[in-house]
Formats: sequence, C-alpha cells, structure tokens
Amino acid sequence: MSTVLTADNSTLHSQIGSKVCQAIIAIQVQQPELLLDKYRDIPWQSSRHQSGLVNKLTEILGQTQDEKLTQQLLQKFLRALLSPESFSSPILINLFKEVSQLGSSKPDGNGASTSKISESESETNLNVPSGSSGSTVNDEPIKSTPETENPTNNAPQAAIVDQETQENVDTTKDTSESNTSESNTSETTNNTPGAIDDNTNNAAYTQGGVAVLLLDAENLQFNSETEKFLSSVCNYPIQVKVAFANWCRKGKLDAELHARNYDLIHVPSGRDNADGKMITFGSSINQRFPNAKEVFVCSSDNVMTNLCNHMMQNGLNVFRVVKQGSNLTVLDIQSGKTHVHTVLPTMEQFVSQIKDIIREEESRTGNQWMKLSKMSKIFHNKYHIGVNQVVSHHFQGKTAKDIFLEHAEFAVHHLPEDLETFITLFKLPAKA
Repeated sequence: MSTVLTADNSTLHSQIGSKVCQAIIAIQVQQPELLLDKYRDIPWQSSRHQSGLVNKLTEILGQTQDEKLTQQLLQKFLRALLSPESFSSPILINLFKEVSQLGSSKPDGNGASTSKISESESETNLNVPSGSSGSTVNDEPIKSTPETENPTNNAPQAAIVDQETQENVDTTKDTSESNTSESNTSETTNNTPGAIDDNTNNAAYTQGGVAVLLLDAENLQFNSETEKFLSSVCNYPIQVKVAFANWCRKGKLDAELHARNYDLIHVPSGRDNADGKMITFGSSINQRFPNAKEVFVCSSDNVMTNLCNHMMQNGLNVFRVVKQGSNLTVLDIQSGKTHVHTVLPTMEQFVSQIKDIIREEESRTGNQWMKLSKMSKIFHNKYHIGVNQVVSHHFQGKTAKDIFLEHAEFAVHHLPEDLETFITLFKLPAKA
C-alpha cells in the first residue's frame, strides 16, 4: 500500500520544486550534456525561469497526495527535461533521496516538512586530459560508499514521457529579459607581469582560514568587480589567486592579473594544457595551503567536475564558477545554492556588439535598415541581458535610441506614421 504524504501539500510541493531547480542548475553547470538540447541553453538560474518551473511542477504534483505516485510524476517531469543517462547521475540520485525524505518526514508546527539531507560520496579518479602537461592525479583512491559504487541501482525506473508532460515542461521556457543585474565590467590595466612555478610559497597563508581562487584564464576571464562579488559569496578572505594560461598568447592579460595580485602559472600551447595543470595544482591544495577552507574553481570546462569532488572529499568547500552568456554562475556544490552575477559590458563593448548584430543581420537579409525592437531581441537572446539594461546602467534616464543618436557610427530613422525606430550603421559614400 502506498504511503499518504503527511506534510502540507503546497509547502511540500514547493520544497520539491526548489530542490528540482537546484538539481537542474547543478547539472547545467557540471554536466550540461545531460540536459536535452532544447533546454541546455535556458538560463535556469534566473528567478523567472525557476518560478515557472516550480509553478508547473507544483501543478502537476498537486494531482495526487500519494508519495509513490508523486515520485512517478516527478520522474516523468524530469524525463521531459533530461536524458535517460541523467537518472544514474549522483545529482539526480541525491535529489530523489531528498524528495523521499521530504515526503516521509513529519510536518512541523507550521505545516512545513523537515528532513535531514544525506550526502553521498562517489569514487573519483582525477584524470588529466590527454595531451596536457600535467600528470594524472591518482595518488590514493577515494573511498566510496556501497550505495555509490553502483549508482544505477539507485536510479529510478524509466518512465514514458507523454505529450502532455512535454508541453508542461515547455511552458517553463521564457525568453523575456531577466532582471538580475549586478555590476558592470571595468578593466584594470597596469605594470609588469610576474609568474610562479608549481612550488608556490605558502608562508603568507598559514594564519587563519583562507579562500583560494583558481582561474583557467584560457576560457574564463573577469574583472575586479566580479572578484568583489565572489568575495561576498564565500566565508573566508580570498588571499590566494592563481591563473593558468599560455601567457605568450594573452597580450596584456598577464600584466592586468599580476596587478590584481594573481600568481601566474604558464602552460605550453595546446588544447587542455591549462585544464591539466589546474587539475594537478588543485588536487594538492591542502598540501600547498594547509589553512585553505574554500576554493573557487573558475572554469567552464566539464573536466573540472572530478577535481571539485576530490577537493570536497578532502574537506574543502568548493564553488564552481562558470560563465553563461553575460551571467557568471557560482554554484556552492556542498549546499546546492547558486549565485548569479550579471556582467554588463562597457559602452565600448556594447557598441561593438550592436555593430556586429547589425552587420550579421544585413548580411543575412540584404536589408540595410533594422528595427530597433528586433535588434534588442537578438541582443538579449545572444547575451542574456537587455539593451536598455546596459544603457540605463551607464546613463541613467537615457534610452537606447538616445545612445544611438549620440554615436556617429549609427544612423537612426523614425517614420511619423510608424511606432518603430529603424537603425543602421552610418557609412560614408565611396569616393569617386
């Protein structure tokens, strides 16, 4: 006989929805290939998309009070979002355990369900990508619990996704602009670069707990404002900052990072060399910096997942930092919480981005003029921020049209009988 859920249904379903959102964001950050193609690039970290998903899932789960059927409906809902392989992933296995605990726990005085969330450990071998200059990190096998040695035993049974479920999930897709604006980008450039080898001197970092920031500068870069945001997320001061790249190919970036107190580790040219060196370095964080308590792993490469797991099993709290469009997503792996930082372009970058959009559209359609509304939509879809959001940040009280009128690179036209504003690039006539 199935168990009837004891917690207040609306509260319980809201809690389940929240945990599902956290799981989907974690998958998007760590294993995006597990998301179906049509949902892979949706900014799930935005409150708008999370709210839509929670509301839809709450509506679906509201069809029953039976715990077993709730699990089945949840599985069906997730199969419309995720690939079958995702159900054997530790993230979903842990999600279903948490949902089961929520359903079987007793409600407190407010009708809310309370449960203790268990954390599963998985056996992890840190393999450096082939072709890298780093070595394979596998000094000691990491112990696994019996239930994680064969995660497929805990995976839920396959459920058939019908058309109704697919349509329900599709309603959570929302292309309107997210309102998560945090800061702009303002670059700092100064002085001469410096570099270190792997044997970084740790004497300065032995007093009190510290946070360590590891940056794969080959695929992710951010400015001092973003660093301030990262500092607001962690509990310890970021006193160690190490960047990995082939500095011969990075122009003035080495000087910029050195001026911001980064230690620089050079890697040879070649694919995944920065990844390999970062994994090798990061796997011995405890030995290099004995008082390290937290680590930011700043890289959009999925190969860093095993490194994160390894550091967590060695007692470190790990933050995974990835960039998706103009959003920098920080995932606290231990708690599952996410923090989103919107990186707004400078006006110079913004103007360059608009020019590129106009050129691409003219090349595609052969039409020189472009509607401002269409250009704004393309900009938002491409960079996940709004044109007016950028303009209002740099120039309060002004609109996008005002900016284009002030820049000589653009030509703006407005027909009296038409509500639309048209924009194009100003081109001098060719000399005879």
